[in-house]
Amino acid sequence: MSEENKDIVDVTEISTDFTFQEETELQKFVEKDMPGLTSVTDDKLTQLFSMYMKGKSYTEISQHLKVKKPVILCLSKQNGWYDKKVEYYNAIQANIQDRLLQTKIESTKFLADIVGYYHSTMGAKVEQALADGKKISELMDSKEFAVYFRALEALEKGSGKSVDPGGKGPTINIHGGAKTTVSEDGKTLEIDTSSGEVGDILKSLAELTKARKKD
Repeated sequence: MSEENKDIVDVTEISTDFTFQEETELQKFVEKDMPGLTSVTDDKLTQLFSMYMKGKSYTEISQHLKVKKPVILCLSKQNGWYDKKVEYYNAIQANIQDRLLQTKIESTKFLADIVGYYHSTMGAKVEQALADGKKISELMDSKEFAVYFRALEALEKGSGKSVDPGGKGPTINIHGGAKTTVSEDGKTLEIDTSSGEVGDILKSLAELTKARKKD
């Protein structure tokens, strides 16, 4: 083996994904002065590298493009294919993480908008019910409760924070009995939880509240 050929292949700083058997194949190929290596055209080299980047094994590439495997191994090490693949996949991973972060931010904003919308629309109805001493079910659609509470819970889970971390919001007491009270500024709003979807929703919220207090 010529010293020139030895220098071409024996580059320790170049990483590879060769198996022990493939390392042995390459070593024997180099000792024979790498027959057939110079016959690989630029177009063929591009095809070989393209298949490698698509995840094909050296054996699969050899069989598909009819190039001897030791030649492909030699080209891979000479051109640093493995390092290029790692760099490429790292770039993809970084892009995916950026997109996931952006999606989470957009989703959180969307949920916050939903919660804000219901605060605006439902808040006026709650205030009216408190002032008139009426049941909340008389003024609000139970489906509005369902959407609001689901959006609120999803927002807290997504952001990892409580929507009211300071505990400065209105006091809400929810009990599992037939009657539920919501108190604000000394006024009490009574909600019948013994029937209807509103009752089911509030009972679920009560259970959720109790579970959080235990945590």
